[in-house]
Amino acid sequence: MTIFTQDYPALPGSSSAAAQHAHTVVEERTPRRASDAYQLVSAMFTWALARSHTASSLTLITTVDHGRTRFELHFPNDQPGSVQLAAEQVSALADAYGERPSQRGRMIYAELWMSSQAVTT
Repeated sequence: MTIFTQDYPALPGSSSAAAQHAHTVVEERTPRRASDAYQLVSAMFTWALARSHTASSLTLITTVDHGRTRFELHFPNDQPGSVQLAAEQVSALADAYGERPSQRGRMIYAELWMSSQAVTT
């Protein structure tokens, strides 16, 4: 198992940086899913940035384990509003995904598997 933990400022440019990281990690292991990883993490960051104050930080934890890559995004959820996760986009790209409260505020995750069968949880 390989785990990458990266902190990003809650600024628009962080979305691209995190998405590029996701693309690179997945491309090394499952090249055909690299574009999915980029789009998926970009969508997750867009959602989290809309719910985070610019003075906040977001933490992306990427776990690679036996044909599965999991992206967990932790953020403070400190901005009011009812911005909803682009569930259609995420469910179309991810093999599993979810969202829940966390000690820090909120956590969303998405997984990409080597197989192409999508399952949502």
